[in-house]
Amino acid sequence: MKKSHIYVLLAGLLASAGAYAQKTPDLAADEVVVTASRFEEKPRDQPIGVTVITGEEIRDSGETSLPRLLARQPGVFVRDNSGSPDMQVDLRGFGITGDQNTLVLLDGRRLSEHELTSARWSSIPIESIDRIEIVRGSGAVLYGGGATGGVINVITKGPDRGGKSFDAYAGGGSYNTQDYRVGGQLAGDSVGLSLNGGHYSSDNYRDNNRVVQDNIVADLRNFDPDHSLNLKLGYDKQDLRLPGTRTEAELDTDRRGTRTPEDFSNRWGGFANLSGSFRLGESELIADLGYREKKNDFHSAFSGLTLDGNTKVETTSFSPRMKVPYSVFGVDNSVVFGWDWEDWDYSSERTNPASASAQQHNSGVYAQNVSTLVPGTTLSLGGRLQRIEFDANDSSDPTGSASGDQTRNPKAYEIGARHQFNATDAIYGKYGYSFRVATLDEVYSPGLGAFFIPPSVTFLEPQTSHDTELGFEVQLGPGRYRIAAYRSNLKNEIHFDSSAFANVNLPPTKRSGAELEGKWTLATSALLFANYTYTDARFRSGTLGGVDVSGNRIPLVPRHMANVGIDWSMWEHTRLNAAAHYVGSQLYDGDESNTFGRGMPSYWTTDLGVFHSIDDWTFGASVRNLFDEKYYTYALAITFPTNTFIAYDDPESLTAKTDFVKSHHLGGIMYWEHGDDPSQLLLTTIFNHLR
Repeated sequence: MKKSHIYVLLAGLLASAGAYAQKTPDLAADEVVVTASRFEEKPRDQPIGVTVITGEEIRDSGETSLPRLLARQPGVFVRDNSGSPDMQVDLRGFGITGDQNTLVLLDGRRLSEHELTSARWSSIPIESIDRIEIVRGSGAVLYGGGATGGVINVITKGPDRGGKSFDAYAGGGSYNTQDYRVGGQLAGDSVGLSLNGGHYSSDNYRDNNRVVQDNIVADLRNFDPDHSLNLKLGYDKQDLRLPGTRTEAELDTDRRGTRTPEDFSNRWGGFANLSGSFRLGESELIADLGYREKKNDFHSAFSGLTLDGNTKVETTSFSPRMKVPYSVFGVDNSVVFGWDWEDWDYSSERTNPASASAQQHNSGVYAQNVSTLVPGTTLSLGGRLQRIEFDANDSSDPTGSASGDQTRNPKAYEIGARHQFNATDAIYGKYGYSFRVATLDEVYSPGLGAFFIPPSVTFLEPQTSHDTELGFEVQLGPGRYRIAAYRSNLKNEIHFDSSAFANVNLPPTKRSGAELEGKWTLATSALLFANYTYTDARFRSGTLGGVDVSGNRIPLVPRHMANVGIDWSMWEHTRLNAAAHYVGSQLYDGDESNTFGRGMPSYWTTDLGVFHSIDDWTFGASVRNLFDEKYYTYALAITFPTNTFIAYDDPESLTAKTDFVKSHHLGGIMYWEHGDDPSQLLLTTIFNHLR
């Protein structure tokens, strides 16, 4: 099903002030190692382009949200659907399914869910982050499905040999925002322990949108370079109030209000990961064993009734892999090969009624070879074979129609090359084939028993994509630049078709675009950055709902995005950080026919922070959305019978929908949303026009 919550996002003025103890600086950029190959490498040794955001850059940004920090990077769009810290992150223009085409990893292990939900960004304490690695444009060979847009890998810090330190942060701001973080490490010569945690709470801009988030991560490891073991444990809890939708009229009269004052969604979960690394001569073997659990309770009130539910998800994984260097005919090579096994188990109970269970079993083998043809020139070849077994069942359905299973064997491959002209200038390119399978929410619908709508299970074919990219990296004087052009030709893209009220495999689509970025060091006191992204998301051919959509733009993908910012040491102990973020116009959801005639408004937001250090303490104040820009990131277009903007359903939109249903002899109707219809006005409108 499509995501059921539709929100108009309103940006308010947010000011905060905080103090934290200064930490040891991170590695310099040229010393940072990356895990794009699932083993530690220098960035210039990778045959593809990798962006690394260091822990120092994260702290210097003054940002408290990982998704908002990522939005400063080219090719990254962030959509806030609920006021939760877990925003949708979309790499390279996949719109409403951005979460499902952008793979998020925590220390190389999958954090993205097999549901229509965002990754649990808020489960990661910001103080625990060592760096963030971004690999744009498919990581399917090494990581499997759902990576057509790219891979974002959040790497957390471990203890340092002999390290003893303690860090603390305290912040507060408007909307009753409070942010507290602590971290520390205690290590000897052979064993070390680090601990990082945080507490965040805010009333947020909307009424009934308070969020309370707690998280903690522990890392225990030994320091033997030949035989190392690492145990990471984490726990997080989030209590989130849900403000519900706003109509277009309410945006003018009461932007911050709510019609669902009792609705909430609470979540808690944890993980345990055990990793071992072993040196076998020149070769290296790594094995990861992981367990992850997530539980969720929710409540919604409507028409004098209540809808309650709970969900539990458990994931167990095992990933052994090996890196072997070798030489053939004088050419140095290294091959990485491994096996990924994952067992995903889902159960959910709802009072509508529904009692769903689902299992997904994933098993994949992969290999990637990197050859150094001549000094500075590398060539990579890789492939993956995957087997996915998926079954879903709703035991509350007496007919047995809400049950089914599917087995598919998708594959992936990639060839990449990089030539390093010198220490700073390079050209790289890659071509590959990636895939994603439908999530549970895209194949299972719980129905609505009170209105005789039964649950259903309808499987879709895997989405596949041919992906191409060419990029340049160059340094000229004080500036470092990157430019990349890419294209992905997709088949069977998985998408919600509003005309059929169902998830479908689309006719052929494409994503193409360009990313430009530059960073300049001005003297020794300031670092300036700027980037621009152009994205073109279109149907290549075919029809949708009986309408020819060849060449049409795909909704919810901004064509133009840009960022500009500066980190300026104004005085010896005083630093200013400023950033501006632009998002261009995008088509409204549901406007695949491109007939609505207008797009969602573009917007600019600006953030500003000032920080001053005294001995080991840093004090700061920041303002987010400095000029109080009002904007929204989601809305739905109604194109029948006339072009009318409807943010959420009202009697006018439902009259148009029912006329469409009758004229096309359809069997049902969906509307947003029953939980916001306490007087049953919307339901009565549907009944009167369909009888």
